[in-house]
Amino acid sequence: MKDRAITLDDVLDVVFSVAHEEGLSSINITRLHKILYLIDVEAKRHLGKTITGLKWVFHHYGPYSPELKSYLEDTGAIIESSVTSQNKPLDMVRYKFRHFKLKTPEHRIAYEIAKEWMLASLSELLDYVYDTEPMLEVQKRGEILNFDTVKPQKVKKIRFTPQEIKELKAIGKKIKSILDELPITQPEPFEIDNPTIKMMELWEKEAKQLEVALNKLEKEKIVFRERE
Repeated sequence: MKDRAITLDDVLDVVFSVAHEEGLSSINITRLHKILYLIDVEAKRHLGKTITGLKWVFHHYGPYSPELKSYLEDTGAIIESSVTSQNKPLDMVRYKFRHFKLKTPEHRIAYEIAKEWMLASLSELLDYVYDTEPMLEVQKRGEILNFDTVKPQKVKKIRFTPQEIKELKAIGKKIKSILDELPITQPEPFEIDNPTIKMMELWEKEAKQLEVALNKLEKEKIVFRERE
């Protein structure tokens, strides 16, 4: 059975579950905006799509979703409004989350982002947010953020031709034969009873044997080649 598409409710469940794990009963709505935005950025980067369904614009403190607050109120979230010591408005959000399982890539991205930024300082969070591609590309406040600017994650794959695979196998056999030729000697009796000193002397002998093997490999001029 195919998993249903993840919704904003699912993402909020993950985010507020992480807040609960970190001992928080509510989240500053500014922090919530930024965490949800970063979840969309990373989902776009890794999955090729955003997952919150929110529209993001450049506002006073970076990415902002005009519909988030009303959506939270419609779902029964409690928004406690107050002011800071600098007389600035402060909204704290309480949300009754459902328990979830990390069964989809979307859930995992939401969890990892929330975990990374839930307790970080707000200044740190804002600095990071302003360095993301949509924020770097936007020109002025009020503009819609373009997630198509997010660079996809690149996975570098190394491919070998049949001939190169054959050569690598031959190199492996050569290395094995060189190692097999090295004499295996039993350590001579130690006159010193200190076990630490004994072990250090044994390591020194083994290091010399390894050096001999490396010198032989160098003489064989074995070269590994990587094909992009």
